[in-house]
Amino acid sequence: MPDALPNHKIPRAKMLAPLKISCKLWPESKPLDRYSVMFVDEELTFVDLPSAPPYPDPIELYVSKEFMDALPEGAVSLIPLRIKVNTVLGIDYLYKGTDVIFDKQPPGGDLPPAIDFDEDIDNNGLTLAKLLGELGGVLEGTIPSYEFQEEGDTINLFMKLRSDGIQIDAGTVVTTSKSSGTKVTYDRTVLEKVDGAGIVDFYYAATDDVGNQHGPAPGTPVNMLIKDAPETVPAPLVPRFDPEDDKLITDPDARPAMVIQIPRYTPTPKEGDYFIVSVGDQSVVTSPLKASDIGNDPLLELGFPYTLLFPSTGDGTPPAPIFTADVRYQVMRSGLSSPSEIKPVDFDLSLPGNPDPNPDPLPNPEPGLPDNPNENLQRPTLRGESGADNDLPADDAEKDATGIVPWLDLSATPVAAFKEGDVIQLYIDAKDGGAVGAARTVTGDDVTKAADLKITVERADLQSHSGAHQFYYGATRILESGEEVTAFSPSQAINIKTAGELPGGGTLYAATFVKAAGRRAYGINIDDARNGTPVRIRLDQTNVGEGDTIAWEFVGTPDVGTPGAPTSDSGSHIITKNDLVERDDSSLPKPPAKSITEKRAFVDIMLAPGVLLPVNFGHGYFDYTIENQAGEVDAVQDNVLMDVRTGN
Repeated sequence: MPDALPNHKIPRAKMLAPLKISCKLWPESKPLDRYSVMFVDEELTFVDLPSAPPYPDPIELYVSKEFMDALPEGAVSLIPLRIKVNTVLGIDYLYKGTDVIFDKQPPGGDLPPAIDFDEDIDNNGLTLAKLLGELGGVLEGTIPSYEFQEEGDTINLFMKLRSDGIQIDAGTVVTTSKSSGTKVTYDRTVLEKVDGAGIVDFYYAATDDVGNQHGPAPGTPVNMLIKDAPETVPAPLVPRFDPEDDKLITDPDARPAMVIQIPRYTPTPKEGDYFIVSVGDQSVVTSPLKASDIGNDPLLELGFPYTLLFPSTGDGTPPAPIFTADVRYQVMRSGLSSPSEIKPVDFDLSLPGNPDPNPDPLPNPEPGLPDNPNENLQRPTLRGESGADNDLPADDAEKDATGIVPWLDLSATPVAAFKEGDVIQLYIDAKDGGAVGAARTVTGDDVTKAADLKITVERADLQSHSGAHQFYYGATRILESGEEVTAFSPSQAINIKTAGELPGGGTLYAATFVKAAGRRAYGINIDDARNGTPVRIRLDQTNVGEGDTIAWEFVGTPDVGTPGAPTSDSGSHIITKNDLVERDDSSLPKPPAKSITEKRAFVDIMLAPGVLLPVNFGHGYFDYTIENQAGEVDAVQDNVLMDVRTGN
């Protein structure tokens, strides 16, 4: 069988035409002997010798294409063939038989297996950075053993980018056994034949020794970016960490966000690239690069949120403020990640009050107040000598007060806000005078007691800050590195009242019984009392104004031994705008004396006859107070003689 392989298989290409069979001439051959190709008892073809020598040697016969076509596809047919010589006298002589194999069975059968890649490649794709880094420059896969696999099968490898559909030759491999899988490899040169990025199908077609070939195996999809992909991706820049004289991220470096910069990478960055930036196990995603960004170096700058910097504890305790974290980023292009080099960064975010839950500056801070307080610190309390908190009456302003700084922070499970060595300073409106009280250093005893800290605020500081203000404190901590950080508390609204702000500056004039003016004695009689008598309270006194409250009381007392009945009355009045209009006052003014024609503002309190007449003969006592925002002041008592006896 000249066209058979050593294993007696007939190549598929030889089945496309009659298959040549040859045999040596039988030495005993005679004229007109018939040589036939026999398949069992079936004569497939024959040839007759000439009528006279010479005879051909070897004898050539053929198996018809029709016979071979009739053999079943997808099967291996072993056909025993032999040559029969039939003489003119009808005697048959048989050559030894030969088994010929017609293999129409493609390797892999109807469903050859797909190429297997590492799970990471299947899930996360393949970039140039991953190829050159993790994979050592070669993508490896395995073609599992397939049905009808034979040693020596030739496997043609192919790739196809789904977006363009062009089949790309990726080389060949040869099977080395009948049962084991076959390793396949793709180096950078091969992979860069894919001109673009996206889903690439990796597949193959296996061909056996006779040329049987199945249709292409199912493709294994890999999201791939190799050609023109980021190859050298340097570590991110952290400006507050990179200087040689620093090398530490502290709280001021991190609030409200830590600046991270993306340096240029090669080859050229492309519009639409974006980045996943990570610190430890926390990540943020940036916006895509714009065309205007491409020429920059660094390409992009972002703020990594302060609140994402702290390692999670999971047990409710404050996160560790001192730690090292890997800062890195991924260049994302066509949905694929090209990771950067890693920059380990050291952090000491220790801060009085522990991490700030709201690290952003206040939107509109009042001038002189902290613009970025640590909201995890509790507000202080200003406690006066009387026990009043934050709203101190004038008497309290005459004595030292106490600033109370809470020991615990405001986290979900409160813990100590301070450490030994922290220095705490109280402030009342820094713009108006700054620090009050002495700086207080937290001691080991404070830590043991875990009690609120008390700091004296001297009376001079209270009096110099009369009125409405904001009260807060700053706490300064020296870090292990020697750097200092200061956290300010949110401010507490306070009001300090002083004598100078009280009605009358602390002293109010006595009221005036209007009807008593101008008599030989300061008194009222029956004529003054029958229809009631007015008592005038002057409003032209220091710190008396609209909205202040007047409270008054009258007590009538008979003189000893004089028949009569004690009486009393009281009431209140809120000073109005009309009360403050100056008008003629003809009453005898109390000191300081002024002309009786002087215009002044006043309010009259009318005492009814029923509270005057029962006294008969004695004295009337009139008291009043005025209260404003600073406090309440008692006026000098007015004492008037009363002779309201009938007929007097």
